[in-house]
Amino acid sequence: FFQSYLFDWCTVIGAIVFFLLLEHGLHPYHRQFAIDDRSIQFPYAKHERVPVWLLFSISYLMPAIIMTLYCTTMKLSRKTLHMSVLGSSCSTALTIFATALIKNGVGRPRPDLLDRCRPQAGVGPGLVTSAVCTATSAHFLDEGFRSFPSGHASYAFAGLGFLSFWIAGQTGLFLSPPRSWKSFLALTPLLGACLIAISRTQDYRHHWQDVTVGGIMGLVIAFFAYHQYFPSLGTK
Repeated sequence: FFQSYLFDWCTVIGAIVFFLLLEHGLHPYHRQFAIDDRSIQFPYAKHERVPVWLLFSISYLMPAIIMTLYCTTMKLSRKTLHMSVLGSSCSTALTIFATALIKNGVGRPRPDLLDRCRPQAGVGPGLVTSAVCTATSAHFLDEGFRSFPSGHASYAFAGLGFLSFWIAGQTGLFLSPPRSWKSFLALTPLLGACLIAISRTQDYRHHWQDVTVGGIMGLVIAFFAYHQYFPSLGTK
């Protein structure tokens, strides 16, 4: 059955490659900004509450481990396990690619842009470009224009959102008889995704609109990725 999904895995790998190209090989659009804009005057946080390695562990590795343990314990088929991991991989890979593509195109300043930019002395009010910045690291400054949408929020909801759909499907959440514990299990990953998204505003990495749109985008992609490999949640 693995060979029949070879193209799907190639799609996952391709999405990751394009993401890396967008993230490290291309410069984002540098939108004009105002020095007196209070929404971009927050300090740069050197230590993030949820660094990238922790985001990856919570949103991808943990769901993969949970699905593997469940399929092994319940003695489900290898195909079910394979489709579970593949679906989660598709959800997260397509999400980071789409997020990076939009980030580079929009070029919205982060809340901490001015701290990254370090504008020249004497710059007056009104709109200016990144040419007034004295930052020595081009990548560091580029990241200041990748606020919309939030990559942490979209990735968290893509990975943990897929896990929520998967739990709902495996437990028969929407099939009779209804059980409250099923709802609790299915909604718990989404709560974790919400906390990750909120942390991005606490670190002043994103505006609230960034995490809202990012979360919705990740959840929508997770919904389609789940239904690509599993039946509707309302059917047996």
